[in-house]
Amino acid sequence: ARYHQALLTEIQRAGNQYGKLNISSLYFGGGTPTLMLAELGDVMNAIREQFALAGPAAIETTPADLTTETAARLRSLGFGLVSLGVQSYQDRFLRNIGRPYNGATAAHACAILKDAGFPTLNIDLMFALPGQTIADLRRDLGDAIRHGPDQITCYPLFTFPYTSVNRWVIKNRVVVPKLWLRWRMYRVICDMLGENGYVRASVWSFIRQGTTAFSSVTRDRYLGFGAGAASYNG
Repeated sequence: ARYHQALLTEIQRAGNQYGKLNISSLYFGGGTPTLMLAELGDVMNAIREQFALAGPAAIETTPADLTTETAARLRSLGFGLVSLGVQSYQDRFLRNIGRPYNGATAAHACAILKDAGFPTLNIDLMFALPGQTIADLRRDLGDAIRHGPDQITCYPLFTFPYTSVNRWVIKNRVVVPKLWLRWRMYRVICDMLGENGYVRASVWSFIRQGTTAFSSVTRDRYLGFGAGAASYNG
């Protein structure tokens, strides 16, 4: 509740400082904003009161938090772009990176979002996971493609010092795939997604032609609200 109130205050202060700016897009992410599902309506209303929102609203979520009711709530709030952090459809890799769900839950979440009719659905996958082979990667890509998302984004595994993934890697003395294998995996991603109608929109993202890309970073100027957010005004 304290975080919620602080967020509303920060939005109001920015509105007072900058005036009724025209906002071309809105992005909720950098974690799992659907943990604040009940408060998202207040946040959206505060942004609309302070600024002139003219573009799409995008949000991130995870399979562990997603239900049919959650998807319907996001649609009713005006979110048109949604990104689902699947990471993998294989239980052993999900366990290794500390995800609190299994492959069946991930697949079900994809189906929920597809049925909800979001104009853009992005699925996030990880590659270069410890012990992952080319065959494992092809299996995850195939599962993602079968759900028919508008965009698929594939990141290599990044381990930051403060994450549970990094603690797991250190504890188990895990070694990620060597550089040559990571390059080969990336080539497989490019080839397999290209063969299935996706074109590269950025280093990691591939979209179907004619759809709006889900992206958090391709902006010239932006206002950031909340813990860890940044702003850039030129």
